[in-house]
Amino acid sequence: MPKWISIDEAVHKYEVKEEDVCLWAETEAITASFTETTLIIDEESLQKFLCWHEALPTKKYIQTLEQLCMNQAEICKLSLEVIELQKRDLQHQQRTIALLEKRQAMATEQNRLNQQVITMVSDTLSKNEDGWMERLWRRIRVTEPAQNILKSKHKKKR
Repeated sequence: MPKWISIDEAVHKYEVKEEDVCLWAETEAITASFTETTLIIDEESLQKFLCWHEALPTKKYIQTLEQLCMNQAEICKLSLEVIELQKRDLQHQQRTIALLEKRQAMATEQNRLNQQVITMVSDTLSKNEDGWMERLWRRIRVTEPAQNILKSKHKKKR
């Protein structure tokens, strides 16, 4: 059964760097696990790893480190590409928003002008109707022959 120790214990007991222990755990050169928030190391796997690598780092270990570095570089490259694409998308969205705001301002202005035209036409129509009716009524009332005609038509109907 494995005996689990913390990274701090491994660093002090085996006089290794914390970064190295984390790297070994990440490359699965030693057995490691996470508790809720802490990385723990299988002490036996750490001892075997240290004995095995005591003389010199093996070619496989160096290749593993190189591969890890290349993978990290590729991840950084992809992250930069994603950031650039997000930046372009954001710029496109900002241009779209600016255009939509201009269209909204134009539509608001058009609506305001339409309301003015409606008001003006309505005022003009009401003035014209009143004026036309008043003029006609004045003509009818003022002319005496028209009054006589109206009276005679009234009498004929009776």
